[in-house]
Amino acid sequence: MKKDKCMIAYENKIKLFAANFQGKKILDVGCGNGNYTAYFAHDNNTIYGVDINDFRQKRFSDKFKFKKYPGKKLPFKDNFFDLVVSFDVIEHVEDDLLFVNEIYRVLKKNGAVYLATPNRNRLSNVLMRLVGKPVKYPYVLSTGGRLGEVIHLREYLGEELRQILKISKFYNIELEPFWFGLRGGGQSWS
Repeated sequence: MKKDKCMIAYENKIKLFAANFQGKKILDVGCGNGNYTAYFAHDNNTIYGVDINDFRQKRFSDKFKFKKYPGKKLPFKDNFFDLVVSFDVIEHVEDDLLFVNEIYRVLKKNGAVYLATPNRNRLSNVLMRLVGKPVKYPYVLSTGGRLGEVIHLREYLGEELRQILKISKFYNIELEPFWFGLRGGGQSWS
C-alpha cells in the first residue's frame, strides 16, 4: 500500500498535535486500526479507542484500551475525558448531532475536541463538478478492505460543521483548512 503526500502530511500533523498532551485521559472515537490513536500513547496519557468493530492492528493493540461502540451512546460516564479526537469519522455517522452531543457529554468541563473531516468543497470535488460529475451522497468510497464498506453519508463546509458544534454547546471553535483535496505522489508504507 502507498502513502501519498497528503497522507504523510496528515499523519505528521496528528503526531505533532499528539505530542502536546501528557497525563491526560484521551478518547479516539472511530479509532480504526489504531495508528493515529497510538500517537497519543506517551507521557502518562491514558488512551481509549472506540469503534463499531475491533479493527486494531496487532502492533497498536497494547497502546490503548479498546471498547466496542455501537454508534449511539459512548460507553463512558459524563465528564470523563480531557480530550476527545476523531479523525475522518463524522462524515460516516448517521446521526452527526448525536455523535457530537455524545462527545460533549464525555468531555470534562474544560476539555477539548479535535475533529478532522473532509471539506465538501475540496479541490477534487470542485473539479468533479466542473466536468459534470458532481459527488453525490451517500458517496461510496470502497466496498471491501479491512474496514469494510466505506461510505460518506455527507461532507461538510466549515460553517456547517461549526453550526453542529455550536448546537452541541461547544464554543471557541477553530476551523483549520489542511489540504486542497488532490492526492498523489505515493510513497511506500513504512
